[in-house]
Amino acid sequence: MVIKNPFKARAKSAQASVAVLSISDDPATASLVETFLNTNGCSVISVTNIPDGLTLLESGQPIDVIICDFTNPEVDGKDFLQRARVRLGRANLPPVMFLRDAEDDERIAHQLEVTDLLPKPIDTTMLLCCVQKLTQPPPSPPNK
Repeated sequence: MVIKNPFKARAKSAQASVAVLSISDDPATASLVETFLNTNGCSVISVTNIPDGLTLLESGQPIDVIICDFTNPEVDGKDFLQRARVRLGRANLPPVMFLRDAEDDERIAHQLEVTDLLPKPIDTTMLLCCVQKLTQPPPSPPNK
């Protein structure tokens, strides 16, 4: 399903799409996120594990938003976020959206100050809305 979205207009006008790093060990989730966001004007890089995600971030590749599984068998999203903040600093880390597996994940994500949280199974319309919200520039202050 393709829905009307602002990323296509942004990509045409700025000649740059929204760069998304997707970290998921679940092939179905990774495929859904990558296919849907690519179809809707984003440029998605998918990795299957946390170490590869950290390596990509450290490489300097521009990333606008990170989408990460909350639960990962080897190193989970909580560990990823903590490691990324230590290595890159909070200010240099793009917004992070976790994909929630369990109800308790919401409480933990709030404690970790995760930018956004999306429940599984993924609602693609909500996914696109969340990415849009996370990549919009802050509103300009009113003129005085």
